[in-house]
Amino acid sequence: MIPTKPDECAEKGTDLLGLGPTETVSLVTAHGGTATQARKLMRGLHQARVSLLAQVPNVSRRLLDRLSGIVTITPPAVQKVTNSGTTRKLLLLTPDGHPVETVLFPAHMDPERVTVCVSSQSGCQMGCCFCASSGMGFRRDLTAGEIVGQLWAALDRLETGERINNVVFMGMGEPLANFDAVAAAIRVFHAEEGFRLAYDKITVSTCGLIPGMTRLAGEFPRVNLALSLHATRDEIRNRLVPANRRYPIAQLMELIRSYPPRGCRVFCIEYCLIAGVNDSRDEACELGRLLSGIPHKVHLIPCNPVPTLPYARPDDAVVREFASAAVSAGGSVLIRDSRGQDIMAACGQLGASYVASGKASTSRHEADSRH
Repeated sequence: MIPTKPDECAEKGTDLLGLGPTETVSLVTAHGGTATQARKLMRGLHQARVSLLAQVPNVSRRLLDRLSGIVTITPPAVQKVTNSGTTRKLLLLTPDGHPVETVLFPAHMDPERVTVCVSSQSGCQMGCCFCASSGMGFRRDLTAGEIVGQLWAALDRLETGERINNVVFMGMGEPLANFDAVAAAIRVFHAEEGFRLAYDKITVSTCGLIPGMTRLAGEFPRVNLALSLHATRDEIRNRLVPANRRYPIAQLMELIRSYPPRGCRVFCIEYCLIAGVNDSRDEACELGRLLSGIPHKVHLIPCNPVPTLPYARPDDAVVREFASAAVSAGGSVLIRDSRGQDIMAACGQLGASYVASGKASTSRHEADSRH
């Protein structure tokens, strides 16, 4: 199913994994096939998850022969699977050797419904100071096929009875900095010939890249948008999330208030609560006021520790007091249960093993200057 080593031929041709229905039809018809054959090709590929073109079922040998040498099927190679209860973290490698981490975790109320947290980049260039992915540096954007390949790998790790119910772009990287590949992957996830996920079962998380948020609203208004806010004042958010210097809080709130009404029914606002940094009662009250009039749910995430970073989780009493104060000020708050902390699979921890081992090859400053 999923290869154990990177395919050395991955650079030859188009990776079929990243092609949605329209692109697959264009490819097949350009080489003498029909739209019906294209749909069979895509359906056979994603249902069987084979890594050799000749083994794609329900597709004529003649068409496969025509495409041979023109296309590849190149899912990332699974290097390691780490478990913590029902949470599973997959370490994958791209064909050119870059690390990617993907996490699977089941819903509390229905353990057969699994959420897959996918990465959009190897590393990250956003420079958020409390996040291990930024600390490991930026390697490169993932291709659409490499993003879709993470779902392939996840499907092979499901237990009996489990099914993938949600896909969240909350792994390594900033999805809206790699918009084209993310958009192509979303089309495959949603397609009838792909994984048949409803758009409202897909969530894209961003640190606040307004051009990408605007484009997402236009192209995928039914896909859920999650904003990693983490502060209510620019002077604090500038330190935590450097992108705020370009897209400050007031602009973010203005965009969210004008977001298409047919889009997100409730905005997910992610707030990483860091001891002594953004966990005061004043911050909580301001958070409630800031979001007043916006249909929202604040996902309050007590900081998950990363050994190489000097940020700590507040005491449970502080977390509860912050949530209560935000609710009293008009906020709607959910204290999120972060699972997989012991295997560095929780929010903000992906890539921590690379930072700790000294394998982070690109400094945060160098990544910021490229962006």
